[in-house]
Amino acid sequence: MTVFGRRWNFFVTLWTDNEKNMIKLKKKKRFKNKYERLLKRYRNSQKVKLFFRKYRLGIVLLLIFGCPFYCLLIGEIWNIRELYTFGLPLKDFMAIWIALCGIIGVAVNAGFLHKRIITQEKQLSDTHFSSGVELLGNVSESSRIGGIYSLFFLANEHRGDYLKPVCEILCAHVRTKTGEKEYQEKHKEKPSHEIQTVLDLLFKGYELRVDKRVKITEYIFDNCEKNLKGTFLQGADFALAQIGKVKFHDAELSGSEFSNAKATGAIGFGGTIFEGLRYQEIMEPGFSRIFKRNIPAY
Repeated sequence: MTVFGRRWNFFVTLWTDNEKNMIKLKKKKRFKNKYERLLKRYRNSQKVKLFFRKYRLGIVLLLIFGCPFYCLLIGEIWNIRELYTFGLPLKDFMAIWIALCGIIGVAVNAGFLHKRIITQEKQLSDTHFSSGVELLGNVSESSRIGGIYSLFFLANEHRGDYLKPVCEILCAHVRTKTGEKEYQEKHKEKPSHEIQTVLDLLFKGYELRVDKRVKITEYIFDNCEKNLKGTFLQGADFALAQIGKVKFHDAELSGSEFSNAKATGAIGFGGTIFEGLRYQEIMEPGFSRIFKRNIPAY
């Protein structure tokens, strides 16, 4: 084949490939345009659905409020006056109807306002909860103690929503903090102020002043499960505490103080170390039986 023939075949092949590519591009473009149209139609339908879903109550109320006017129009066309006045004079009927719709509107508005307030309070509580949890990871011990009290007061105020989560977070904080080797070497005789604060809130409750003379102690975490497995609580102060629904398995409780402590629920002590434990003044029978079963020297 001559040089001209080879060049001719090359240009023919190139033109054919370009034609095929153009056809493919056109098909892709048509498909893309079709897809965009369908997507736009779907989004518009979703907007309409969202509009009716958001304002469905207002639309229903508007339809109900406009019923007498629709009936008035029908009555004028077919001369059926009883259809919209129910036998009452038109002026009295319209006055009663407008007053009734006004009362319904006020009630609905109050309901929406109440719902909005609850939502705002929930958002504020969630922010409070998040900031409290964030403070537990702070480098400063005072900031962590502030986070502990922040979570405690939140759990006390919203017990249905935050009581159990806060209890689990505080227990997890104790397990994490006391599991550090640096902490164990530094606090061999007694827990840090931070950890003792958590233990006091979990088991000793919080003193609330009812009035100038009367004070009450609330144990808000008494019915919550507390997992303190493997914790290093050497020399911890549990005196006068109410201890129940807690797992101390494999924990280090040597030198801890349990004087006048009360057992208010199940307590797990499997594998716990009790060397030098102070329990001489335990008067609560249930707690005494637990110690006799777990500590041979008791």
